[in-house]
Amino acid sequence: MRPERGEIPSVSIRSVPTRRAWILMTLALCFSVGFGSFEATAGPAESFDPSEVRPGLTGRAYTVFEGNEPRPFDVELLGVLQGSQPKGSRILFRALGDSLERTGIVSGMSGSPVYVEGKLLGAIAFSFAFSKEPIGLITPIGEMREGIARTGQDPAPWMGPRPTAAEDWLDAFLAGDPAPELWAELVPAYAPPKDHQGLVAWFASGWDPKMRASFPSFADRAGLALPAAGAAAGGAGSGAQVRPGSALGVRLIEGDASLAAIGTVTEIDGDRVAAFGHPLFQAGPVALPMTTAWIHAVVPSLASPFKMGSAGETIGTVRQDLRGGIAGILGEGPELLPVRVVLEGPEGTRRYAYRVARGTLLEPSLLTWATANSFLQYGWAVGNATVDLELNVFFNDGRSLTRRETVGTGSPVVTMSQLLLLPVPMLLGNRHEPVSLDSVTVRAAYAPELRENRLVSLRAKSDRLHPGETLRIEARLEGRDGVARDHVVALPVPQRWAGRELLVIAGGSEELTAWDRERAPTVYQPRDLDGLIRLIEELPGAGELIVRVYGEGPGVILGGREVGSLPRSVADVLGARHKQGPAHGATRPLLVERRIGTGGSVRGGAAIRIEVE
Repeated sequence: MRPERGEIPSVSIRSVPTRRAWILMTLALCFSVGFGSFEATAGPAESFDPSEVRPGLTGRAYTVFEGNEPRPFDVELLGVLQGSQPKGSRILFRALGDSLERTGIVSGMSGSPVYVEGKLLGAIAFSFAFSKEPIGLITPIGEMREGIARTGQDPAPWMGPRPTAAEDWLDAFLAGDPAPELWAELVPAYAPPKDHQGLVAWFASGWDPKMRASFPSFADRAGLALPAAGAAAGGAGSGAQVRPGSALGVRLIEGDASLAAIGTVTEIDGDRVAAFGHPLFQAGPVALPMTTAWIHAVVPSLASPFKMGSAGETIGTVRQDLRGGIAGILGEGPELLPVRVVLEGPEGTRRYAYRVARGTLLEPSLLTWATANSFLQYGWAVGNATVDLELNVFFNDGRSLTRRETVGTGSPVVTMSQLLLLPVPMLLGNRHEPVSLDSVTVRAAYAPELRENRLVSLRAKSDRLHPGETLRIEARLEGRDGVARDHVVALPVPQRWAGRELLVIAGGSEELTAWDRERAPTVYQPRDLDGLIRLIEELPGAGELIVRVYGEGPGVILGGREVGSLPRSVADVLGARHKQGPAHGATRPLLVERRIGTGGSVRGGAAIRIEVE
C-alpha cells in the first residue's frame, strides 16, 4: 500500500482485511495522523528528487517537540539553491503551523525528515539567525545516504590539521608552553555556509559555569557553549525505540559531567541510521556513542530557539561524520576512555570519574575539559597557585607513561590542564605507530600560593681541580618573597676528566632544554614511540633545578641517549648494529646531571667553567 502524500510509510499489510478491518484501520490511521504518531518501515523510503521541487509544493516533516514521540508539521518548499555546497544543493523551505511560526526553527531539529508525495526529500538541517520567519534549508537525502553506505568503514585517526602539527606539539612540550593555539586546532572547524547555522542542540550537565570562559576557542570551533542549554535529569527510558523523526543523541562525555549533541533521525535502513543533515565535526570515519534522547520542552529565543533535552541509553555507534550528516549502526556502543581526576588541596581530597569518546583529536580536548572542570568544581578558578601534577597514561598494549610537573600560575585551570595534558596529543598523533589508550589518571596537589624561584647566581668553590677531589657547585635561588636559598651539588672528579675543561650549566627546565636542543638535537627527535615515551617521562619538570656538567670535544648520541665521548670510529660501529640506527654527534658530551626539587617553578640559567688538571 502506497502511503498518502506527506505521510511516513507505514508497515506493509500481509493479509487481506475484511471491510470492518479496513474501517478500523482507516480510523486508526486518521487518529494517528491527527496526533502525530506513526510506524516507520525498516527499509528506506523512496526518495523525492530535488529536481522535482517546485515553489509552493508542500510536504510534511517530523520531529519531537516533547518526550520521544515524533509529531508532524507541514512545510512549504520555496526553491532549490543549486551549488550552495560543492557538488551539492540545499532546498529552501518555510515551516507552517502556529507552533513553529511562533518559535521559529529550533536547534535540535537537525535531521527532521521531510516527505513530499509520500517520498523522502531530505532532512531539515539549517536555519538563519534572527530570521523573522521559520525559513530554513533541507539537505537532500541522496547526500545523506553516502554516510549510510560508508558505515562499514573502520574509524580513522583524526590526524592533525597541518602536516607540521606533530612537530609543533613537540616544540610546545619541550618549551613548557601550554600552547592554547594548538589546542584550539584539535577540533575540526566545521563552518556552515555564510549566515546559516546547524540545528544540532548541545546539552550538558555537571559543568562549572566558568568552563565556557576558560576554553572559548574549542567551544567556538565546535559550535558549542558551555554550559550548554542544560540537560534536565532523566532521559529516554530503557527500551526506547528510534525511528524517522525521533530525537537522537551523540554522547561525548559521561560520568561526573556529561556532554551530548542532540538532533533528529532522518532515515533507518535495517540497522543503519542517518541523521542531522549536517556534520557534527566533519571528521569522517569515527566511533561515537549513539543514544536515544528525551525532549523536555522547546525554548523560544530571538537569537536561537532550542529544544531542552537529555541523552538517554546508548543504542549504537556513529560511524561517519560527513558533510551530509552523521550515519551509524544500531547495536552496541563504542568503547569509551576512562578518566580519573584526583585533587588534593585545602578542602581535602576529591575524586572525579569520566568516560570520554575516542578519537585522535577528540580525546585530548575532552580530557582537558574533564580535568579543567574538576579543578573548577573543586573551587580553583583564578588566583596565585602552585600545583604538583602527575599524569598517568596506560596503553592497551601494556605500556604506560608517567609525567610529573610543577606549575606556578595565576590562572590554574587553563594552564594546568593544557600543560599537563600536552603529552596526550603528542602520543595520539605520533607518526611512529598507532596508539590506543586504556585509561588516563590525573593527580594534582594544590597550594594557594605562587612559589616561583629565580636563579640569581652559580659558583664553584674552586675553578681548578684535580682527579679525586670534589667539585662543589652552589646555585642560589631567590623566591618571590625575596629570600635567597642556596642549593649545593657535590660531585667527585674522576680520572677520565683529567686535562679537560668542564662546562657547568644550571637553571630551569625551559632555559636548559632550549640550549641543550642546539647542543644535541637528535636527543629531542625520538625515532619511535618508545623513544617518545622516554622523552616525555625524562624531560625535567618546571619545578626542578637542573645542574649539568659537560666535557670537551664532540659527544655521541646512540639510540637517542648520551654515550659520552667515544671515538667516532667506535660509535659508528656500535651505531650500525643498534636497532635505532646510526650514531649522532653533539657539540659537547654530557657527563653528569643532577636534579633538585625546589617546591616551586624555577626560571633563569647560568654557566661557569672549571679546569681539571
